Formats: sequence, C-alpha cells, structure tokens
Amino acid sequence: MILRYLSEGFLLGIATGHLCLFTCGFIYSPYLMQRGANWSQSLINLLKISIGRFITYTLFGIGAGIVGREIGQLNRSWFTAVAYVLLSIVLFISAFRTHQREKGCIASRWGRFADSPFLLGVVTGINFCPSFLIALTRAVDLSGPVSGGLLFMAFFFGTNIYLIPLAVFGVIGNKKIFRILAIISSVCVGTWFISLAGISTFKMIKEQKQLKEDFEEKIIISVMDSSRACILTKDTSTFTALRDTLMQHRAGEVYLIDNIQVIPDSGYVLIDYKWPEETGIKPESIKRPGRFVIVLPQPADDSIYSDLYAWQLIEFFNTRYFKLDKEHGSFFNMGNSVFGRERR
Repeated sequence: MILRYLSEGFLLGIATGHLCLFTCGFIYSPYLMQRGANWSQSLINLLKISIGRFITYTLFGIGAGIVGREIGQLNRSWFTAVAYVLLSIVLFISAFRTHQREKGCIASRWGRFADSPFLLGVVTGINFCPSFLIALTRAVDLSGPVSGGLLFMAFFFGTNIYLIPLAVFGVIGNKKIFRILAIISSVCVGTWFISLAGISTFKMIKEQKQLKEDFEEKIIISVMDSSRACILTKDTSTFTALRDTLMQHRAGEVYLIDNIQVIPDSGYVLIDYKWPEETGIKPESIKRPGRFVIVLPQPADDSIYSDLYAWQLIEFFNTRYFKLDKEHGSFFNMGNSVFGRERR
C-alpha cells in the first residue's frame, strides 16, 4: 500500500508538474535572480524553496487525510487569499532587501528571515493552484493521515522535477541589469497577488452576504405541517380519497379546488399533474409570497386515487424539507418523475 501511495503521488506530480511551473515559475524566477549566485548556490536556494514546499505539502496531505471528505466544506478561497497576502509580503521584502544590498546596507534579523527562500517555499506551498487541488482531492479520497502524507510527499518530488531548470535564473542574476529587472518583477508580482487577495476577499464577503440574505428570505418548511393545503385539479371527485388520506396524516387541513381564483394567499398548492395541460396555465405563474406550489407526480399507473399513491406522497413529504422564499413564493415540480419508475 505504501508503494501504491508513493507511486500514485509521484505520477500525479509528473502529470501535473507543468502546472506548478506555470503557477510558481514567475514567482521563483525573479526571486532567484535577486540572489545573483553561481550554479551551486542557485541550486541550494532552489533546494531551500523546495524544502519549504515539501513541509507544507506533507502537512496538507496529512491534514486532508485526517479530515477526510469534510475538507470539502472548508472555504478554500480563504486559504488562497491568505497565501496571496503572505506571498506579496515576502516578495516586497525580498525586493527591498535586494535594493538595500545593492547600497551596502546591513539587513535586520527580521529582514533576513523574511528574505529566506525556505519561507517563500512554505508560502507558495499553500497556494491552491490546479495541480495542488488535484492532489488534495485525491488525498481526501484516501481518507487517512499516512496515505495523504505519503501521496503529497511523492507528489512534491514529481512536481519538483519541473522546477530544477529555474536554477539558471540565479546564475543570470549575477548581472546587475537582471537583478534590477528581478526587483521590478517582484514588486509587480507582489502587487498583483495583493490585488488578487483583495478581489478574492471582496467576492467571499459578497457571497457570504448574499447567502445571509437568501437565508433570511427563505424559511425551512415541511409540507406535513399545520399550514393549509389545497389540491388543485379539474376533476375534484377523483382526488377525494387522496385528500382524505393526506388529512389523516397532516397537521393542517387539506381541501379540493378547481379554480385558481379561490387559492389562498398562503400555504401549499398541490397541483394535479394533468392540470397544466388541461388549462394551459403554467403552474409557476401562481406563485405568490408565502405560497408554495407543488406539481404532483404522475402515478405509476392510472390508479391515482389508490392508497399506494397517497402513501407514497406521505412518505415523500415526511422525509423531505423545503425552503420557502417568503418574498417571492416557491415552486417545486414533482411531475418530472413517476413513483416506481422514471417517466418516459
């Protein structure tokens, strides 16, 4: 099993590593150029970045395995927004430190720490890029800390193969003109990520506000509650048995009507599936604030008046809850299916 998780993670990294190169390449390249090192030092800087990514990937893999499928409930956008802000801070400090080094200034302890390639690797490791999300989804499916951790460890090595050529940017950074370009690039990239974080945060706040408004506009209801319910049909005599059975099990009254003019302003309107064709009136059109309109399903046979059909309806309504839009009313069409088989 261990070999399976490792091989699966490594192959997944090989298959999606080009996405890592596309996502993080334009971040690492100017950063390495600012270091202005020889080949060996450039590879060491890249190794430090990789170690940071490795630690973050492994922790995320273990966490995804522990939490399992529940991780799907987390808002990944918040992780990405935080990563963007941290990444921007690191890039800005890196650009400032490079400028200070050019002037011969001694950096503070915090400045040296924030300038660390390892820290950059840690921060970029929590960026929810496409390849990372693919691996995260697989780790969630495995639902185990060991399996998730092994998958992400191997995934790291698979993706890291694509990042090794970036060491060349550390070498060309020995030229002052390239270091200047790297400083400008880091500032531009940092500004871009700050903008993305702001946009992402704004969208999340807007979505949460909308969800709150939707929740306030809608209430959770059960068709079997004490509200009034009417069955709308052109043939009221055939629905008498259905009405009587429903009345025995509903908290509220049930009555038959054949005219939309007498539909109450609030409560449930259960519509005979034949009624729209017989009248030419769309059921959605009788929605009103406080009114829940439901089109009843076609029975499996013509015995719409049978106890079986009534009991199937009762079972359905007893096991399901709906959201009622208080401002506009709600509509639910059960007529797209047949009890017992799919409608053809």
